[in-house]
Amino acid sequence: MKVVILGIGNRLMEDDGVGNDIVEELKRKEAFPGLRMLAGETDTEYCLKELEGADTAILIDAANMGNEPCSVSVLPLGNILEKRALPRFSHHHDLLHGMKLQNYQGDGILVAVEVCSVQHRFGLSPQMREQFPRIVDEIKQLIESYLNL
Repeated sequence: MKVVILGIGNRLMEDDGVGNDIVEELKRKEAFPGLRMLAGETDTEYCLKELEGADTAILIDAANMGNEPCSVSVLPLGNILEKRALPRFSHHHDLLHGMKLQNYQGDGILVAVEVCSVQHRFGLSPQMREQFPRIVDEIKQLIESYLNL
C-alpha cells in the first residue's frame, strides 16, 4: 500500500507554509518510517507526480475556515474532491483541482491547520511557532489513528 504524507503551502506567506514545516518535523522525528513524506510547497505538478499510484494521500495544509487560530481540522479528501468544481482558467489550477482532473481514486484526508497570520513574510507567525510542537503532536496522533498504526 502506497501512503503519501504531503505538506503544501507557500513559505513566503507566513503561516501558509505550515504544512511543509509539519511534514519536515515529522520526518526529523522519524515519526512514520517507511512512509513517503515530503514538502510539496506550491509545486502542483511535483505534488501530483508524487501522488501517482497512491492508495492513501494525507495532505497537510494551512486553512482559513474561521476556526480558532492554530486549531486542527480533518476533512475527508473524497468529499472535497467530489464537491470541487473544475477550474475554467489554467491559473486557477491547484493541487485539489489537479487530483480531481487526474481522477484520484485513493483514500485520504486533508489535515487543515487554521492560520493566525498570512502576510508576505518568511516563516511562521509568533503564535503559530509557539503552538507548533502541540500541532505536530496532534497531527502525528491523527495520522496514527487514521492509518491504524
